[in-house]
Amino acid sequence: MRTARLMRKPVDAETNRHRSRKQWPALLALVGAAALLLCTPRIASAQQTAFAGMVTEMNCSAELMEPGAHAAKDLTLGRSGRRPLIDGEQLRCKGAGSMTVMFAEGRQTITKDKGWVEVHQGKILQKMAESFEPASTRGASLRETIFMSPPQDGAAEIQNLVVRWNPANLNGDVTLSLSAQGNDRELWRQAGYPGAKGSLDSEELRRALAAYRDRGASAPLLLRMRDSAGNTHVVSFSLLTPPTEEELQQMLAEWNSRDTLVRELGRASTYSAFGLFVEAAQEYESALREAPNSSLLLQLTAEAERRTGNSVRADELTQILERVVAKSG
Repeated sequence: MRTARLMRKPVDAETNRHRSRKQWPALLALVGAAALLLCTPRIASAQQTAFAGMVTEMNCSAELMEPGAHAAKDLTLGRSGRRPLIDGEQLRCKGAGSMTVMFAEGRQTITKDKGWVEVHQGKILQKMAESFEPASTRGASLRETIFMSPPQDGAAEIQNLVVRWNPANLNGDVTLSLSAQGNDRELWRQAGYPGAKGSLDSEELRRALAAYRDRGASAPLLLRMRDSAGNTHVVSFSLLTPPTEEELQQMLAEWNSRDTLVRELGRASTYSAFGLFVEAAQEYESALREAPNSSLLLQLTAEAERRTGNSVRADELTQILERVVAKSG
């Protein structure tokens, strides 16, 4: 079984090219509660992008060296608290503190005295128990909401926002309205809309959001829905600013050249870091299609869908997960 190896200097390009010819598993352990990992091996491309682990915690000033690179760059986790790693990357703590990295073989704590640590794809374990809490369940519990988009206490990109909700318990037509938190003045309203449709793609709403953002307002927004029976539902969310959107695109671009599964997991982590939980769930769904019998991916996707308020899909995935785990036991 191969574990992370301590390195005092970056490996050379020839070593990286040699490793890129080896087979690699579809998925290593990321994060999650106790789960069985059942994945099918895949072949790494010549770009050296085999998924090899995940930084799950960091409280030191850190650097990362990509395969074949001649200079290190600062390593940051963002708000997601996670950073996928690929085979051949190296990382280190520059000062006091430590970081925690999850490999297939288990967790490793990295401190300054260990110098450069090179990351390798490990041998897949058929049964692997995680002993730390998923990031999506840390902190305050989510408030119940009928909305799936925008996500509760999450963020939205104006140009991509489509309002979605669970219509199961709605009565008749609904009225939707938008206001800033702490201000009753409405910024937008849509009345007499069929609640059974479950979604609203409104250019008028996007214009109202853009006007709010462009005048420099930054308070969280409240989207309200009231049905014909007087039932009211509310979701609170924020908007990405143009500088934040630019930063998001730069971080997403770092994953674009990776193999499919690595790219999707990296993008999911990035979207989560910016509070774009709907987009993160979509990336996890795409990754799940790559490895539909992976108990870990089933769990992560279920968590992501539940984070968006899509409890129906989350419950469906949890049931599939239970069957996969039972079958493998």
